[in-house]
Formats: sequence, structure tokens, C-alpha cells
Amino acid sequence: SLVTGRWMAVSVSFYILLFSGATYIFGIYSGSIKTSLHYNQETIDTLSFFKDLGGNVGIVAGLLSEVLPPCLVLSLGSILNLFGYLMIWLSITHRVPRPPVGAMYLYIYTGSNSQTFVHTAVLVSCVKNFPRSRGMVLGLTKGCIGLSGAVFTQFYHALYGGGGGGAAHGDDTRSLVLLIAWLP
Repeated sequence: SLVTGRWMAVSVSFYILLFSGATYIFGIYSGSIKTSLHYNQETIDTLSFFKDLGGNVGIVAGLLSEVLPPCLVLSLGSILNLFGYLMIWLSITHRVPRPPVGAMYLYIYTGSNSQTFVHTAVLVSCVKNFPRSRGMVLGLTKGCIGLSGAVFTQFYHALYGGGGGGAAHGDDTRSLVLLIAWLP
């Protein structure tokens, strides 16, 4: 009962959410995209729009959460995340030919839309497990989502020794995009 109980589910949910904040740290790795693919600021702004659009349009995730168990919804989100951010990383490290700008919009939309799958699966599970305390549970889980950008950044610095100075210290944050692709 301890491993499969509702308290374990909410505990695991917090850990899942703490590593789902890639949309919150776009400003950290957008410079690598801009310099590596020779984009202007207008293109980066449009890329940011598609990132926000993907992160906020969770209709498919919501519909799938009605018919699939949370583990499958999380798995689909992981696949979308890996595809979207891995393609961005492959593009900015020049391991694939430079994609058209429209493809980059699709990649960032797909990668950020994966977070709606994670958030939906976690929030629905928590509300089902704590129906009388759903307001408190939703507040705590949404707080984890908000903190996730800071946690993700610190985890990146711990793994890659990011130095904290960005491009000024020779760190162009391409490895952060790879971390965003595989970690969640």
C-alpha cells in the first residue's frame, strides 16, 4: 500500500513536475538557437510564441487522459518531449542539415506541448487521489511547476558545470537543450 498509495503518487508527481519546466527556461537556451542557426530576434520571438502555444494548448492531452491511464499519458509526453527537443539539439549542433524555420516552429511546439501531457496526467491523478483537498493539491503541484525552471537550471549547472555566465563564459547552452530532451 505504501508503494501504490496516493501519498506515493503525489510524492512522485512532485519529482516529475520539478523536471518539466523547459518552457520556463527558454531565455537561457534561446541564444544558442539564435547564434547557431543565424536567426534574427523576430524569428526567436516567433519561436517563443510557438513554445508558449505548445505549452498551453493541452486539448489532446486532456482528451487522452480521459481514456488512457496516467502512465501512458506520461509516456506519450516523454516521446513528444524527446522528439521535439532532440530535433532542436540536432539542429543547433549541426548534426542534421539546417531545418526550415517552420520545422523549428514545429519542433519547439512539439517539445513544449509534451509538458501539457505531464501536467494533465499529474494533476488529474492528484485530484482523483485527493478529491476533498483538490484545491490544496492543485496549489502545491502548480507551485512545483513554477519552481521547475529553477530546479532544471540548477540540475544543468550541477551536471554540466554551467558556470552561471552564459555565453560570456564559453557556455552556449546547447548541452542544456540535450538535457531538456532526455531528462524528462
